[in-house]
Amino acid sequence: MLISLLAESSRRAWIQLTLAGVMVTLPALAQSLPEPANLVEPSLMPHGIFVAGLALNRTTNNGSELAGIGNLRFGLFNRIEIQATSVQGIENYSSRQLTLGSKVRLWQEQGHVPKVVIGLSSQSRYQIFLTKTFNLPRIHTFQFYGGFSYLFSQSDSETRATGFLGWQKQVQPALINGDLIFRLGADFGSNGFSKAYLITRLITQTGLWTDLKLTGDARLAQIQGSVSWSNQQLLAQIESIKRLAQSISRLRQRQQNPNSD
Repeated sequence: MLISLLAESSRRAWIQLTLAGVMVTLPALAQSLPEPANLVEPSLMPHGIFVAGLALNRTTNNGSELAGIGNLRFGLFNRIEIQATSVQGIENYSSRQLTLGSKVRLWQEQGHVPKVVIGLSSQSRYQIFLTKTFNLPRIHTFQFYGGFSYLFSQSDSETRATGFLGWQKQVQPALINGDLIFRLGADFGSNGFSKAYLITRLITQTGLWTDLKLTGDARLAQIQGSVSWSNQQLLAQIESIKRLAQSISRLRQRQQNPNSD
């Protein structure tokens, strides 16, 4: 038994070490690709949970562009998330982009100390997230997050830093069989305000996610709609059925052996 536990611990340690090595070397994988999409997402996917989806993004400026986006997020060990995002121009088919990314939780939220997460992508983008949950009398529980994003430019060997702040609220409306999430955020650069965004996400009990994202700044606006599916709700239902079956089994055993207690 002890040998099997040690073997399992060694296997997990080896997997974590391998993943750490992969995340460190990600910035060298695709330095010739375009600048990646914004990877700001305050939450981490739990272990074994994934979400995969497709989105359409319309940029409204002097030259309006339409792009299709494929996205995959996968959680490991409740502290690591692997991300892959593929962007394909629809009107300009030669325009395509692939971004690999990862996030690692360094510190779990405890008391007044916020949760700390770092992220990096294959385009030399490094991010640090700070997330804190508050519980106020009127609006109940909500999340406030902020952080910094650093993008290292290979062409001019300069680093561009951007700060971001956001607010997220999750509700369960009576008329909707699922969760509704609202997220409002803004980015700040060296010259002040950079852009603002509003995201509305509906997560149904079947695992279907629908997102609507509006982003705007002084020069252009973007609207993005996406449909995704996650196995999180399905696994939660399976676990609930297992617990119900165990409760029924224990009840039957007590009925068959009333003097066993």
